[in-house]
Amino acid sequence: MRKLAREAVIFMLLGLVLSAVGGFAFDYNDQRKDIQTQRATLKKSCDSIYVPGLQVDSQSWVPMGISNANGSGYVSAAECTLVFGASTYPARHYDAGTTLSSQSAQDDAEALAEGKRILGLKVNYGQSAEIAAFISTWGFLGGLCAWLFYRLVRFAITG
Repeated sequence: MRKLAREAVIFMLLGLVLSAVGGFAFDYNDQRKDIQTQRATLKKSCDSIYVPGLQVDSQSWVPMGISNANGSGYVSAAECTLVFGASTYPARHYDAGTTLSSQSAQDDAEALAEGKRILGLKVNYGQSAEIAAFISTWGFLGGLCAWLFYRLVRFAITG
């Protein structure tokens, strides 16, 4: 009887550990992909603001920002510089004496706030651990079911 109990406990603990590790890895990967998607969307918009090889002189007009690629906001040149660095997207400034409308100033401020949010995105390990703990309870029960199945198959084969 102790041998059966030991087998059952081993299967249940193994199910618990495997499901916890799997749940943690799955949630971690999901969060990582979400962060990469947000940064890739911003980079696509930034690439459309900064055209490589374009010479900016007093006669050409280059936008300081554009509507986001998915139509959900405004992306400014300052936001691109903040998130991806000045080596990738050099800082650009408004011409001296330029007066911005209140809407333009508000758009720039909102774009910088969004850039700070995207820059600060990190994987939340606590959330991944909570999900792993929740899934591990199902893994515990799954281990018990796997052990029962193992015993049934063994009984059917050996008699």
